[in-house]
Amino acid sequence: MKPKAFVAISTGSLLLLMSCSSPANLEQETDVPTQESTTSAPESTEETAQEDAASPSSNGNASDTQTTASTIKVEIANNRMGMDRTEADTGLVSFNIRNDSKKRMRVFLLRTDLPGDQIPFQDDNNIDIEDPAVKRVGRPETNPLPVGESSVLERKLRPGNYVLIAYAPKRIADAVTQEITIHASKP
Repeated sequence: MKPKAFVAISTGSLLLLMSCSSPANLEQETDVPTQESTTSAPESTEETAQEDAASPSSNGNASDTQTTASTIKVEIANNRMGMDRTEADTGLVSFNIRNDSKKRMRVFLLRTDLPGDQIPFQDDNNIDIEDPAVKRVGRPETNPLPVGESSVLERKLRPGNYVLIAYAPKRIADAVTQEITIHASKP
């Protein structure tokens, strides 16, 4: 075979292969079944949203979807927590949290009927999420929250009683809390 003919055939074959594997062809549906990933999702941790609170990007029914969040401003200062309001309606609730204390703070939203000063904790300075009276709902994007910083905690909440708790790492006995009530939305 002459070298020019070989190059032409090789080039033609290469172009044919490239056109068969172009991104446009790869995006087409095929009848070949795809293998699903066999890796499992990581186990839920205490910081993940639980059954009664979904992230804002969750797919709920159209009638359950709220386009605007109720916003609650939260300020954590030395030995206290203040909020501009302690009630909101069912749906998307956004807590804008600012840490003006002298220490970085761990912050969690809990669903519980217990008063804030009766939240159970373990000896290892963690909230006792094994206690059936407490469910961890979420935490802000930045946790622990550095001194002078702000972060957002946004969740879709059901009617009920909640507690926002903040404490310096390994200092849960000195936690500050604020109780929040979520009311059923009126039709």
